[in-house]
Amino acid sequence: MLAAICVAATGGVAAASAVGATGPPHATCTGGPVAAGSYASLTITGTCFGPPTGVVEVLGNLIVGEGATLVANYPSTGPGQPEGDANIVVGGNLRVGAGAAMILGCAAEIGCASTTQDRVDGNLTARGALGVVLHNNAFGGSVSLSGGGGGVSCEPTGIFAAFGLPVYSDIEDNTVAGSVSVSGLESCWFGMLRNLVSGNVSYHDNTYADPDASEVLQNTILGNLYCRDNLPAVQFGDSGAAPNQVRGRATGECAFPISVPLA
Repeated sequence: MLAAICVAATGGVAAASAVGATGPPHATCTGGPVAAGSYASLTITGTCFGPPTGVVEVLGNLIVGEGATLVANYPSTGPGQPEGDANIVVGGNLRVGAGAAMILGCAAEIGCASTTQDRVDGNLTARGALGVVLHNNAFGGSVSLSGGGGGVSCEPTGIFAAFGLPVYSDIEDNTVAGSVSVSGLESCWFGMLRNLVSGNVSYHDNTYADPDASEVLQNTILGNLYCRDNLPAVQFGDSGAAPNQVRGRATGECAFPISVPLA
C-alpha cells in the first residue's frame, strides 16, 4: 500500500490562457504534463502530471477540479537544478474537489530514489476526494481531508487502477504549520506517519476495508491529538512505527500507548 507511484509524464501540455496583457497567466491543464513556469493560478481538469523538468510556481491557488487527477511525485531535473528541488510551489491554497485524486511528493521512506520538496504556503482542503497521497511536502497552513474515498472497499478505481492499487489516502513525512483534520473518509487504507504538525490533529469517523488501516503513528504534534470512532481504531499495525509524540493532550484512540508526551 505504501509503494511509490511513479508515472512517466508524456503526451499533452497545459493549456494556458492569459488574463490581462501582462503578468503570469491563469492556466488550465486538461491533460498531460503541466509546463514548467509561473502561473497566476492553475486549475486541473483532466489527468495531469508534474513537469519532467523545471518548477511549476503558482502565485495564487491550485485547484484540482471535480473528477480530475494530479500526479506530481518525482523531483525536478534539469541544468542548474539540484536533485530534490521543488516541482510544485503554491503561494495560495490547494483545493481538491469531489471525486478527484492527487498524489503530491515522494520520499525515500516509501522507496523513491529521490526526495521531492513541494510546498504549499496556504491550506490544503480536500472535500469528497477519491484519494489524496502526500509525501515530504511543506504546508504553511492547515491540511483538511473530509469525506470521499473509493468506498469501504479495496477495489482499484480511477488513477489507482492504472497502478494496480486500491484507493487509499496517506499523509507521510510532511511539515504542517497549522492543523490536520481527517474525517468521514471511506476507503481501503489510510496512514499518517512521521509528520511534524505545529497545531492540532483531529482524526475521527473514518472507515476502511483494510484491517491494517488507521496507522496514525510516529508523528510529532505540538498541539493536541484527538481520535475517535474510526474503524479500525488507530493501531500500531504492521508499519513498525513508534508512538506519536504529543506536546498537548492525546485523547480517545490516540491516548497512551499510541501516543507519549513530547520530551
